[in-house]
Amino acid sequence: MDYCSYFIIDAATPVGNGRDGKLFKIEERTWGADYNPPPDNAPESYNEYAQPPKSVGKQERETRFVYCSKTRPTSFFFDSGKWTSNKLRPGDQGAIFGYNESEYTWYFAACHNAILKSPYDDHNLPRRLGYRFRNSDSGEDAQGNLAPRDMLK
Repeated sequence: MDYCSYFIIDAATPVGNGRDGKLFKIEERTWGADYNPPPDNAPESYNEYAQPPKSVGKQERETRFVYCSKTRPTSFFFDSGKWTSNKLRPGDQGAIFGYNESEYTWYFAACHNAILKSPYDDHNLPRRLGYRFRNSDSGEDAQGNLAPRDMLK
């Protein structure tokens, strides 16, 4: 992967309480950067992201929602005229794949003001914060079309 996305959370505003968590409106700035791939002869320890990026995208302002919950953690974004929800399973290494790995980093920043450098490497943070999801290897798609306020019902 030769692309990284970045975010800064400017504000987290409580929207309401659900039966097992709290919904927040998140105001953020996002941008991305392209990096050169590692050279063919690079050692395994080579980190292309330690090098300056070859291009950096323009910052954009976004509004998203997050449901902070130990049992139903969910992130939301609005795209193509509809809400998309990402059901997360913090601490379950089998639930991290492809599109959602950055969602875990974002979720811990939004809900816990915590920096999760890699959802693959930091196995202890979710447990320390009280998440009890067990490891799975299903890799099932956790995307859905819930709207943020559905979590308050």
